[in-house]
Amino acid sequence: MDWEIKRRGRVTYYRKKTNRVFSDLVVEELDNGDLKIRFVGMTGARAATNELDLDDTARMDPEREIPRTFDTWDLYVREAGICDGLRDLDFLEVHSFGAAPKEPSPI
Repeated sequence: MDWEIKRRGRVTYYRKKTNRVFSDLVVEELDNGDLKIRFVGMTGARAATNELDLDDTARMDPEREIPRTFDTWDLYVREAGICDGLRDLDFLEVHSFGAAPKEPSPI
């Protein structure tokens, strides 16, 4: 497992050693014992392609990018030893945003 794990109180930070900027996964233990998991924001294009070791990039293709994002998160919770996969989790909130593509330029 190539994770750097830091625990501070009831919050545990999981960071891939290849990511020097921010945590890829943050897990907070709630008072009732449940876990609140925050996944890294990513695209299903280049980031997911690299994490999943895929041969092709799903660039500007939401039908392929979105599943790849969830596949990456599934990999993360398994590698971190949190659970056996996303099927074991209840998604209560999902925050997402879109950004204008860099190419082709709309201008």
